[in-house]
Amino acid sequence: MSQESSCLVSVNIITYNHGKYIEEAINGALMQKTTFPFELVICDDYSTDSTRAILNKYQRKYPDMVKLRFRNKNLGLKSNYFDNINACSGKYIAICEGDDYWTDENKLQKQINFLETNSEYSMCFHSGLEMHEYENLKSTSNIFSVVYEREYTGEEILSNWLIPTASVVFKKPSSLDFKYLEKFLFYDIILFLKLYENGKIFCLNDVMCVYRRHPNSVTNSNLSYLSYIQHLIYLNKEFHGKYAAIVNRCIALEYMKRSKYAFNSRSISFISHAFKSIWHDKNPLISLLAAKLSF
Repeated sequence: MSQESSCLVSVNIITYNHGKYIEEAINGALMQKTTFPFELVICDDYSTDSTRAILNKYQRKYPDMVKLRFRNKNLGLKSNYFDNINACSGKYIAICEGDDYWTDENKLQKQINFLETNSEYSMCFHSGLEMHEYENLKSTSNIFSVVYEREYTGEEILSNWLIPTASVVFKKPSSLDFKYLEKFLFYDIILFLKLYENGKIFCLNDVMCVYRRHPNSVTNSNLSYLSYIQHLIYLNKEFHGKYAAIVNRCIALEYMKRSKYAFNSRSISFISHAFKSIWHDKNPLISLLAAKLSF
């Protein structure tokens, strides 16, 4: 396959200081057995470890498949992510961040077979493993989420964290401004909901990727609850209240968690947090139970 040929699929790989993991991500993509051409579009966000040297090694070995993009300064995860999607030429975009990897050599073929024969669908995902890696502890893994081979709605996707990012293949929309999505805290769920506006979403029940959690992963970063609530408010406005009931329940749960934390810390602020939770949720006892179970 030459770079001049038309690629049906672009594999969007973003990386930053993933020297420990990036080879698994690349090898998982390169091992794919397909009847169609695909490319790896890899963007390094100014890594300071061994990542760039590893990427150059792969580009020399696979010059027709590996397209490298290097930043001359760190842009941050969201900017790097969406800018790299815009650099992808494929009809379909497959996602694999630099610390995740694919485990099934037929993954792409299975998902593209489905999308190509079911044009009413804009996105396809699948089951995966969630791997926990922390220093001085043995790695553990479990199923990321319990999903079934069927269509999923936007409400289901928003209500539950069902989708391993590394499992997603979607039809690249012609009208979606990816850079605009950067303002959201969790950009992937917004992308999925936007894709849901363009078509239906289907899940394959095959376990075909690993979503890795480690001390430097985004899901382990310390995000304030106020940032998360603001994200939910933006989401509600963006989708014109379509998901208002779910958004209000999520906001109520966050305030109830803060109320419980404040109460345990002997802070009088637990009262205001509790009132805010009740304001957002018509069933505050459910939020109180959920907050209790989450601690």
